[in-house]
Amino acid sequence: MAPEEEAKHLQLFKLYIGISFSLFLASLSKNSSEVKEELKVRLRVAEEQLKQMKSRRKEDSKANARVVEIFVSHSNTWQAEEKQLLQQINAATEEMTSLRSKIEELEREKLQFDKRFQELEDMIRFMSRRGCEFEVEQQILNDVVFKA
Repeated sequence: MAPEEEAKHLQLFKLYIGISFSLFLASLSKNSSEVKEELKVRLRVAEEQLKQMKSRRKEDSKANARVVEIFVSHSNTWQAEEKQLLQQINAATEEMTSLRSKIEELEREKLQFDKRFQELEDMIRFMSRRGCEFEVEQQILNDVVFKA
């Protein structure tokens, strides 16, 4: 190739590169504005989702606080009921102890009464035997006195 032709090809090549680059830049600015719009939309969507998540977190936090309140209330009720039941158990235990001691005391008294009853029965038997013997003696005396 001749140098003139080479210069012409070089010039055409430069022209081709320049036009290609210009078209690329033009398409790039068009694509970049589309990309910017798409990114803006995605940003708005992400911001809306973030806003909704924050709102849900706030609602969840309030709900959790209510659940904690309810649990604490029930816990306090359960503790009060437990305390009352323990007091009832202690009172019943004290009453059982008292009743056991009364039972023991009454059993001791019963043994004493049984012993005293036995003594009196023995005394009555003795006296009735003695009374029979006395009657026999009285009869003998009467027979002796009336016969004489």
